Amino acid sequence: MRFRPRHTLAPRRTAPPLRSMALAALVGVLPLIAVSSCGGDPTSPFGISERITAPDLGFPTGIQPISDVEIVRAFPLLTFNQPVLVTAPPDGTDRLFVVEKPGTIRVFPNDETATSATIFLSIAVDDFSEQGLLGLAFAPDYATSGEFYVYYTAPNAPRRSVI
Repeated sequence: MRFRPRHTLAPRRTAPPLRSMALAALVGVLPLIAVSSCGGDPTSPFGISERITAPDLGFPTGIQPISDVEIVRAFPLLTFNQPVLVTAPPDGTDRLFVVEKPGTIRVFPNDETATSATIFLSIAVDDFSEQGLLGLAFAPDYATSGEFYVYYTAPNAPRRSVI
């Protein structure tokens, strides 16, 4: 059996020398026309004749380092599986919702002594690599409507995001 390519390339045509020279001249002149029309200096790179500095845009100095910061676990009695978001609904209930990448949203009271988080929502997702259940947003009128939105990667559908 002999291999036969499906598509063959046509022989490359060369441009006549006069057309090539005219194109080269045009390409060389266009930047000068553009710089001239903008009021820049055509003899300087990019039409900039003077470098203007802004001395007030430096990093602040003399700031004292924060030394009295301590990192502590906010909810030491709770554990989560790959948490990606902590949020609170605008309903005045003082609850926190934790979105877990494998497809679960857990809710618990905003109290450091909370011992358990109940499942608010559990959905099937594709959580391979950077995919999974990745977002939760509450409607502004969540207190009365109960509407919320989730962002996740659908299972069995390569890279299909769902809101």
